[in-house]
Amino acid sequence: MTTLINRKPTSLMRVLAPWLLAIALAGCQPAGGEAADASVAAPAAAPVAVASPVPPASDAATSGIHVDQAWIRATPPGAPAAGGFLQLHNAGGTDDRLLSVTTAAAARTEIHEVTEVDGVARMRPLADGLALPAGGAVSLAPGGYHLMLLEPVKPLVEGERVEATLRFAQAPEQRVVFAVRSLTATSSADGDGHAH
Repeated sequence: MTTLINRKPTSLMRVLAPWLLAIALAGCQPAGGEAADASVAAPAAAPVAVASPVPPASDAATSGIHVDQAWIRATPPGAPAAGGFLQLHNAGGTDDRLLSVTTAAAARTEIHEVTEVDGVARMRPLADGLALPAGGAVSLAPGGYHLMLLEPVKPLVEGERVEATLRFAQAPEQRVVFAVRSLTATSSADGDGHAH
């Protein structure tokens, strides 16, 4: 279902503001600042907290798909969702598709798309997954394609690590470790939490 959010404030929007703010902080806020609603879909897998520097994002080096810059925004207590972001590079000679992402850090995870048409933000889950063209790269970033970790099992704290499994149409599944960045992070480099 496509969700429409009007930019003009209304009484309803003032009532819904706390929930919309939590979702926006979780990464579903398009560039213009409007928030969007979340839906439901995929199953779940396993959070991992590690005190050492960020490990390589993917453990499937022989696959045509390379994953890097995997990060998740920290969440305030009670937040209904967290935004997940990463870069996907398809070095293979055939098109592929990211079908699902699972993690035990949330009740379910969805792949989402945000678009804006005539000043209205539209966010929707990609039921058929995300296309990964051969020889191309796809960025999952705030305001565009992204992952939604719905109903986190606990607040995600900056500096933690969250493990997830990515499933593709062609390539073997990959285990990815996401770094948890600050609530205000806009890229994988923000809010590292480690001395360099």
